[in-house]
Amino acid sequence: MRSLAVGLALLALAGCAHRTPPEARIVHHRELVGMLPSIPGERTYFAYAELLRDEGEAPRLAVHLLAPDGSRQPVVHALEEEAHDAARAVDEGASLAAILPAYLAVGLLPTEPPALPHVLGPPLEGMELRLEPVGPRDVALRLVHGGHHVDLHVVAVPRGAELRLVALTSDAAALELRANSRAGRVVDVRAVDLLAGGRRLWTEMARAALDAGALDRADALLLRAELLGAPEEGELWFEKARLYAMRGESEERVVSALARALPFEPALYRMRARTEPAFRRLALRPAFLEAVAPRPLSGRDRVLRVSDRP
Repeated sequence: MRSLAVGLALLALAGCAHRTPPEARIVHHRELVGMLPSIPGERTYFAYAELLRDEGEAPRLAVHLLAPDGSRQPVVHALEEEAHDAARAVDEGASLAAILPAYLAVGLLPTEPPALPHVLGPPLEGMELRLEPVGPRDVALRLVHGGHHVDLHVVAVPRGAELRLVALTSDAAALELRANSRAGRVVDVRAVDLLAGGRRLWTEMARAALDAGALDRADALLLRAELLGAPEEGELWFEKARLYAMRGESEERVVSALARALPFEPALYRMRARTEPAFRRLALRPAFLEAVAPRPLSGRDRVLRVSDRP
């Protein structure tokens, strides 16, 4: 699976972007050309056309599906002659989406996204989506709400390059990077999972509420995070275990929540649980001790061998 990192690696190898003449030929071009909207039980999928032209090789043109988690799947490949025609047209300044052969069309044409910053609607109502500089050349797509934020995706943007939002749905977004190098122009597109980001943000807000002793607020935030339908992750369940422990609920319920967090980062969550003040009353309980006891690291020799040889 390739990502924006592929394009940026090409730029780093090729040299400084600001020295490239504007007429540089396309070497790697991914452009959003369609969208499959979300339906109950399914997520939004973006479709992009990919034009590749390596030195000494014929151009290649294909359409791929792009999921919110960044996974990519080829759908259809263009004929060689049409790939040549597309490469010439794009070199002359045409949009790849505008000249794509009809049989390569996938899904609905994406609509123009709103300008950022933008306040999102359901299911992330009240959250604001922004593009924010976070370093000398790094730019983050950021979710902001109630004085808290999470960075959904951070991109190193070379000098003279452009990063912009090219699609936005209720559950996902797509970013496009356009940049130049001595080798040629690179255009890439990346999907961002808004639901996963929203779950992280509400979980972060719940953590702050728990630290402040606001258990009812933390409970409401964790419930919203759980119901989002985002990919499973450990932080939500670790914070739910903290909430149950702070409310004095049963050892079984606390351990059950911890058990859902552990598979994601077993050593990390066991260590955090052993040192978390909220779990002190469970420190000597058998089920809790069994759940958080250190485990041998995989791939390590567990037997200490002592030799009497000099």
